[in-house]
Amino acid sequence: MHCGECTITLQEVQVQLGLPIEGMPVMGTTDADYADVCERLLGRTPGGDDVVGCKLKVDWLERHVPAIDDDSDEESVQRYVRSYILQLIGGCLFADKSNRFVHLIFLPLLEDFQLAGQYSWGSACLAYLYRELCRRSRAGAHEVAGASIFLQLWAWDRFPFIAPRRLRVYRAQQRTVDGQNMLMDVPLGHR
Repeated sequence: MHCGECTITLQEVQVQLGLPIEGMPVMGTTDADYADVCERLLGRTPGGDDVVGCKLKVDWLERHVPAIDDDSDEESVQRYVRSYILQLIGGCLFADKSNRFVHLIFLPLLEDFQLAGQYSWGSACLAYLYRELCRRSRAGAHEVAGASIFLQLWAWDRFPFIAPRRLRVYRAQQRTVDGQNMLMDVPLGHR
């Protein structure tokens, strides 16, 4: 890089968001029968107005995936967790310009939670953010999609003069977990 330039790195995605940057690539297909996938993995099929192309309205997840309680069975808990993760994906990590839709290519990746943890979500998130920033750098573009909260946290970390003034300094607790010293209690973006 030239002197005076800076860019977001994978390491910063990993540290600030806690997303894995190594592992299997995050890929999906747009030719799946998503009504079937939604029925199987979320327990319901969205209506015609709730799906646009391969995108699902995020508020459909809030309206139609029931909350869980202490008596919920394992399948209900898994459906709720998938719904919650999809809302995070659509609202934070891979947000579209409207922040109202989540792409359904991510839903099959959440079928097996053990396997889902092996994907390189941080790499995909950064690649999507870069693509959206490139698209929005053209004349006439007014909005940007992607992990805008991460972009904001990164900018505050790199350019402290634009960050809000702290009202108090938070001291994170240091704990030992499995023999390793870990900072606990709050994510880096909050400290």
